[in-house]
Amino acid sequence: MRPVRAALGCAMAGSVLLGASGGFAANMPAGGTVRIFVVPGKSQGQGTIVLAGAIGDYGKTHKVNKNGIGEAVLQKGTFQVNLAGIQKKLNNSKPIILDKTTCSYVFGATAPVTLLNGTGA
Repeated sequence: MRPVRAALGCAMAGSVLLGASGGFAANMPAGGTVRIFVVPGKSQGQGTIVLAGAIGDYGKTHKVNKNGIGEAVLQKGTFQVNLAGIQKKLNNSKPIILDKTTCSYVFGATAPVTLLNGTGA
């Protein structure tokens, strides 16, 4: 298992396209691109997440379960994410930034994801 796979829990890194459905309140934005940035914790999950774009929020990530479902607990709500598509892309990607001096790596990928069980805004 690659270190980034375990650390990110195949986390929610990269760009994700989200669209609003007709069931949302009238004052909700029409949808658009959301960029998701995750700094992993020491173990799978327990990282920090920032969403920018059509959704703006921040919070913590929680461990991915055996079915590949991760959880984001944000300031304005919580949701689960099926990470199968992004996991596959991240597991086969090379770092877009690699700094051997600080042992820092940045991985990025774009893939559709399914959001589940959302609460809050």
